[in-house]
Amino acid sequence: TIRDCDGHTLCLNSLEDVSKVMQFYNNQDYVVRMKNNFAKPSPVGYSDINMNIKLSNGAIVEMQLNTTANMVAKERYGHSLYEVYRSIESNPKYKELADLMGMAQKKLYGLANKYSKDGNYPEVPNGNIFDKNYKHEPYANSIRDYVQKSLPLFEQAKKEGLLNKKTIEHFEHLLENIK
Repeated sequence: TIRDCDGHTLCLNSLEDVSKVMQFYNNQDYVVRMKNNFAKPSPVGYSDINMNIKLSNGAIVEMQLNTTANMVAKERYGHSLYEVYRSIESNPKYKELADLMGMAQKKLYGLANKYSKDGNYPEVPNGNIFDKNYKHEPYANSIRDYVQKSLPLFEQAKKEGLLNKKTIEHFEHLLENIK
């Protein structure tokens, strides 16, 4: 069964707001699955509410509820860290690189979760978290040391051909965002 042929995310200010919207959706019969990843975050601390909703045509789509703080962390930095981690995690030779990527994610999502709990994430200029020029300096600062320490290992893995083009692009994007 395809459960995410289309996906959307609602970004809210705080966990309290996420909870209110979740309570609304919890009582709707068109919600076929709801997974609360705030109650059980990923090993690196990423969290959201992931729902599958059945449309009137029978298609099942995905809707996520998240905070702006978590979405900025994920879109600007976290996904790139994850892509590198995922590419090398099973290679014992690159355990240190995987560990650095994992520790960076924990630091990043720890900060994002604090903003989410407090509901005090700064307003995003123009309201567009996907604007390529938008950077959140506290997030960049939280992961900068991990990324810089990982650079020689990343370059070695790249030279050995262990990283695909997309993973390399993700890491380069990460480097650009922490400058």
